[in-house]
Amino acid sequence: MTTDSNAQTFIASDMLGPFRSRRLLVLCVFLALALAPGPVGHLTRGLMVDAYVQVSAFVAATCYYFMVRNGCFDLISGPL
Repeated sequence: MTTDSNAQTFIASDMLGPFRSRRLLVLCVFLALALAPGPVGHLTRGLMVDAYVQVSAFVAATCYYFMVRNGCFDLISGPL
């Protein structure tokens, strides 16, 4: 198996301050679409809310799964 050391690096000159310029551009496009009036903005805001809820539910379910698997809830089931 050969590993290419250049595959995991990025060019520092491609950065704009502490941000990578391509990621900053994508963020600005999402922000512009979300702030746009009319159906495009409404659709973008709805999709962003849906994505946030789905990621939050996945993280909560994963956290719950690992807490149950590790037995973290045994402390709660003891006598009061």
